[in-house]
Amino acid sequence: MKIGILGGTFDPVHIGHLIIAETVRDAMGLDKVCFIPAATPPHKRGREITPAEHRLEMVRLAIECNHAFELSDVELRRGGVSYSVETLEHLKATMDAEAEFFFIIGADTVPELPTWKDINELLQLCTLVVAARPGFRMEDLLSEDLALDPDARDRVFRHFIDAVRVDVASTELRARLAEGKTVRYMIPQEVENYIRAKELYGTKRSAPAPER
Repeated sequence: MKIGILGGTFDPVHIGHLIIAETVRDAMGLDKVCFIPAATPPHKRGREITPAEHRLEMVRLAIECNHAFELSDVELRRGGVSYSVETLEHLKATMDAEAEFFFIIGADTVPELPTWKDINELLQLCTLVVAARPGFRMEDLLSEDLALDPDARDRVFRHFIDAVRVDVASTELRARLAEGKTVRYMIPQEVENYIRAKELYGTKRSAPAPER
């Protein structure tokens, strides 16, 4: 069993997350991709995050039509700061011993990797897969002086997937929603409907999303 792991705040989940997950699933021949919303992301402490139950439900709605996608609340149940190495250790201990894990990140995350908790151990627990992101070329990343040992650096750049580059970010989407701007085609319809029903990100129930 080859299992992809895609973690994140998903605040909100958007089309870019789904495209990366599906592209990597296809390119790496994965049996499934597991979406894992973070409780408290280490690099986003201090920023207000939408309550876990809403982020979990938005991901559930976004992936329900793809049978190769699954949702896990392992980090939300654990609580506290969500360290990826701890999540992988948990998955290794609780899932089929034959399972292979493929940890998916966007290319924009690569420069942060040296600051991750126990990054060398994490890279031993899984195969890292880096998906292309707008503004981050493989050549530029290779030229960066990442504070990683040679073996870890090799593992980081071993699998670089040229996914469709959709320049959409949750930060931008939250701002657009708060300003009453369209997010059509940027967020799955079901997720947008949920956001408006729950009046998240400054939206109002009286402003439903247009029919598609």
